[in-house]
Amino acid sequence: MKILKSYGLGIKKASSQGKMVLVLWAFSLVFAAVVYLVGRGYFANALGQSALGETLKRFDTGLFLEMLTHHGAPLGMMFKLIVLLAFVYFWVSIFLAGGILHVLLSANESAAQEPGRRRFGAVFFQGVGRYFGRFFRLEIYSLILWVGFFIFQWILWLLAGTLTAQGSNEKMIFYVFWTWLALSLILVFFIRMILDYARIIIAWTDTRRVWRSLWEATGFVFKRLFGTTALYYLLFITGVVIFLVYWGIHSRIPTDFLGAIWLAFLIGQIFILSRGWLRIAFLAAQLSYYGRD
Repeated sequence: MKILKSYGLGIKKASSQGKMVLVLWAFSLVFAAVVYLVGRGYFANALGQSALGETLKRFDTGLFLEMLTHHGAPLGMMFKLIVLLAFVYFWVSIFLAGGILHVLLSANESAAQEPGRRRFGAVFFQGVGRYFGRFFRLEIYSLILWVGFFIFQWILWLLAGTLTAQGSNEKMIFYVFWTWLALSLILVFFIRMILDYARIIIAWTDTRRVWRSLWEATGFVFKRLFGTTALYYLLFITGVVIFLVYWGIHSRIPTDFLGAIWLAFLIGQIFILSRGWLRIAFLAAQLSYYGRD
C-alpha cells in the first residue's frame, strides 16, 4: 500500500540523516539557551541567586503575582523577548524546511548518479538559501487559508452560542468545547499539510510560481484526501507515541540530586532530537507519497 510504503521510507530516510537531525537540534538548542539565560537572569535578579532554586520549587500563583507587582517591567520585557524569539523560531523552522527538502532530493539524485560526492553542509544551506524567498511568499499567500480558518472559527462561535443557550447550558458547553477543539486542530493540521505539499512541489519542480504551487498542493490533497490525511496522521501518531514515552520516563526521574537532573536534561535533549527526526520523517514520507503519484 502506497501510504505504508511512503511512511516506511520516511522513517528510513529520517533515520539515515543523522547530520541533519543534529543541525535541527543545534538551532533548537540556541533558541532554548537564549530563553533559559533570559529567564534565569530575571528570576535570579528578582529572587536572589541563593534562593533561586528553592523558591522555584514552591512557585505558585501568589509568588507570580508578587513578582509581577514588584518586578513587572522586567517580566514584561522577558515575555516580549520570548514572543519575539518564538516568532523568529517559527520563520527559521520554515526556512530550514528548504534545507531538509534539498538534502532529501539531492540524496535521491546522488543515489542514481554519484553517491556520496556532495557534502551535507553545502547541500543543506544551499537549499535554505535557494528556497528562502519562495517559502516566505508561500507563508504570505497562505494567509488566505488562515482567513478561512478564522471564518470557520467565527461560524463555530455562533453555533456554540446557540447550542449552549449563550453559555447557560453547562453540560452542553463541555461537549461543544471538545468538539470545537477537535475540529480546530483537524483544520490546523489540514492547512499545515497543504503547506508541506506546496513546499514539496516548489522544491521538486524548482519553480518560482509559488501561488500556483499552493493551489496545486491544495488540489493534490483534496484529490487524494484519504491517502494524504492517513499518512499525515500516521506520522502524527508516531510523534504522540514519542512524546508519551518521553513524558513517561521524564516524569519518573527525581530532581533532588545532581545526577538525576543531568539525566533529565539528557533525556530532554534526546526528545528534542526526536522532534527534528520527526520533521524530516514528515517531509520525506510526504515527498515519497507525492513522487509515487
